[in-house]
Amino acid sequence: MLNRVSRTVWYSVLWLSRRPWAKRLQRASIRLAPEPLRPRMRASLTRQNAWARRYGLSVVRLSLAIVLLSAAFWGIWLALLLAADQGWLVRPASPQEVQRLEDRFR
Repeated sequence: MLNRVSRTVWYSVLWLSRRPWAKRLQRASIRLAPEPLRPRMRASLTRQNAWARRYGLSVVRLSLAIVLLSAAFWGIWLALLLAADQGWLVRPASPQEVQRLEDRFR
């Protein structure tokens, strides 16, 4: 399931980054830089895109796994707190303990 969701998210990211407005935005950001820096910016952008194509799906999968694990731990913690609040995790007192407490507070 995680693989399918991560592939869907990654496909959506790639689809959005290939839209004409996204490409125009990238070109506009390069044009905002001073003229001597533009070749370095183009090379940097090319390297970033290559890195994203190579490792992007793994990064998305790791991020989703962390989110799901966090939600699972949060849910377990909440269930334990609710169980403790309801008294389900409290050990019943033995008759000797009850007698000792009654004698102590008389």
